[in-house]
Amino acid sequence: MRTERLEIRPIDKADVEKIVGLWADPKVTEFMGGPKDPEMIREYSMELATDPEAVFKEEGDRWWSVCLKDSGQWLGKVALLSKEVQETAEIELCYFLLPDAWGQGYASEAATALAEHALSELALESIISLIEPENERSVHVAKRVGMALDQTITRPGGAIRQVYRLRRKEC
Repeated sequence: MRTERLEIRPIDKADVEKIVGLWADPKVTEFMGGPKDPEMIREYSMELATDPEAVFKEEGDRWWSVCLKDSGQWLGKVALLSKEVQETAEIELCYFLLPDAWGQGYASEAATALAEHALSELALESIISLIEPENERSVHVAKRVGMALDQTITRPGGAIRQVYRLRRKEC
């Protein structure tokens, strides 16, 4: 996928250490329980780079790297993830960018492209984003994509999340 400024492409082996750094950043993971185990992230990212179809078949998840189209600079990643929400199967649109890329509209641009892909090319009826209520940046991105607050839920383990939803007809 390409946008005006971005290339959204499959994850490759050269991205793996960048992904490890992304998940180690406390700013990036602030609303996701803090930094993640580097070895676990490295192993999973290598699986994504080596055989993304196997990951999709096993977990139902698809991940892409987000890069600047002109320079190739790696900014982060986006995903469509299979989730169960209130006993309903959903597809979650996720976006994770390095802090240096924040505030420049890249997350909204990448998330909009992925939402269009999900609703038109993959023919999904709707997509969601599960967002911690205090995560104002993610709420802003979800709204810029065209999502609206659908409900507030309690996830297994007690975490409160807002469910933002975009339906195909709204896209």
